Order: sequence, then structure tokens, then C-alpha cells
Amino acid sequence: MSAKFRIGFILDPIEKLVIGDDTSLLFIKECERRGHQVFYIHQEDIFWDNGKPMANLNYTEFDDQFNFLKGERKTEPLKSLDAVLIRLEPPYDLNYIYITQILQLIGGRTFILNDPRGLRDANEKLYPLQFSKFIPRTIVTKDINLLKNFLKEAGKIIIKQLNLYASKELVLLSSKEKDVYPIFERLTQSKTRYVMAQEFLSKVYKTGDKRVVVLSGEVLGYYSRIPRKNDFRSDPDFGGINKKTVLTKKEKEICRVVSKKLLEDGIYFAGIDMIGERLTEINVTCPAGIIPINKLYGMRLEEKIIDFVEKKIMERISL
Repeated sequence: MSAKFRIGFILDPIEKLVIGDDTSLLFIKECERRGHQVFYIHQEDIFWDNGKPMANLNYTEFDDQFNFLKGERKTEPLKSLDAVLIRLEPPYDLNYIYITQILQLIGGRTFILNDPRGLRDANEKLYPLQFSKFIPRTIVTKDINLLKNFLKEAGKIIIKQLNLYASKELVLLSSKEKDVYPIFERLTQSKTRYVMAQEFLSKVYKTGDKRVVVLSGEVLGYYSRIPRKNDFRSDPDFGGINKKTVLTKKEKEICRVVSKKLLEDGIYFAGIDMIGERLTEINVTCPAGIIPINKLYGMRLEEKIIDFVEKKIMERISL
């Protein structure tokens, strides 16, 4: 495509990102390779003023290792951009909600990936609850007695914080534990914070935690994350190993149903996580998985993502 566009990336500070292993930086490189003008936008750069969403747009040049070369900063209405890609890592907190509310008001022809309203409504832990026939036995509560009963019934459970990601602060508990009350009290912050508890799926040790990347309702690729020995966490940050995998008939059906609903909610790009043919999470805020799939299968999925963004921009220009 010969057209050149102005594309903004809302992301965390570059110095916090892992060069060579970050999906956002891969997208940025692909945009620059095509000649698009890329702007870096941090959370504090976004504001509302004089009746419209505004941003401090950072036009910065880096070398191949993202070392700073030169930069320019200017303030413009966000609708001056052809596209905005929201790539903020959780926590999913009030500031995140405020940002989506401002971004939702951009209007005009600017394409936003993913839709701010969809991001606000699609908590990565809670969104799967609407697909009750696909998920493991689950309870969401801050009631310690309910958690104790659930543990007794399930035998072994995983407890998750609702606003975190990438296996952070996951807790594995067995009904054999002698005194779980202090653990539940800490995790619920003395019954003031909701947590999610799910029955532990032991198949994670054999088939891993499968990540399926979807774009516009279609599967782009998938792989499996296998926990290291003596650990239940499959994320590479905790020693998990990425491996090729295949999807079963049931897993394909889960992806079909979930991706269809995601698309209806304005979530074009997402990661669907499954263990033992059970839906566990849906990554929408800052979907990853492109780089492992590229490495495992010799693909360049970033091209398909940016192709899609360009297509959406052109559709809006022609309106």
C-alpha cells in the first residue's frame, strides 16, 4: 500500500519494554518499514481540553535497538491521527477506565484498536464468565467462607487477581492446606477485594496453556506454553517454554464462539487462553503471542495486523 498514515501507539514507556520480545515494538517497526509516521503516546500525554480529546504526540526516532536518536513533541487533537493502537499493560484500574472514556470521544475517522468501550467492558478475567459452558468451575467473590467451601469441593484451585496479567500473583491452593484463612484474608485484603478462584486444571502440565491469537474474528495462530518442572505457571516470565501445538475440535469451537462475540464488542485483536479444552482468560488490553508464533512457525504476523489497520483506515477515509 502506497498511502502513508499517521499512527499513534498508546503504550508504556519504551525503557520498560523488552527489546526484541515486545509485540508493540514489533508493530512499530512494521509501520515504520511501510513509511507511516509513528507517534508514541503515554498515559500522561492524554487529556481533554477545549471540547475534544487531546494528546502530546511524541515523534521519536530510534535505532534498531530502540536507542533514542532524536525526537519532536507536539500537542494535537487525537482525531488528527489516522489510527490509534492502545497497547497499555494492566493493571486494569480507574486510570485505565478514564483513558478509555476519553478515547471513546475521539470521533471522526480515526480507527482505534481495540475499541475503547470494548476494552472497558472486557475485563480479561471476567469477560470469559459469559461463556459458562467453556470455563472451569469458577467463583468470583471476596467472601472467605465461600472461597473455603469452593476449595473443599474442588480439591485444588487457582486464585487470580482480577486486574493483573501474565501469571502475576497467581496462587495455587490445595484442600490439604491446614490453615487457608490467612491466605484468603491476604488475597481479598480482609474481604474488601474481589478475587477469582478456579478449579486447577492439571492438564496444564501435559498440553500446556494454549494461546490463540485472533484478529477480526479469525484465528491468526496459536502455540502452547508449558510450565517448567515443579511450577504451575506457564508464562515465560516464570520459566514456561513455548512450543508448537494443535487445536482440538472443541478448542476450535471455543475460539469461533468467543472471537465472534469479541468482534461484536469492538475487540478486533485478542489472545484466547485455554487449558485442557477449557477457556481460562481472554487477553484484550495488550495482546501478545505474535512473536512466539513467528519464531515457532516462521511467520510474520505483524504484517497481517498492520494490513488490517491500513484496511480500516482506508474504509474510514472512503466514508
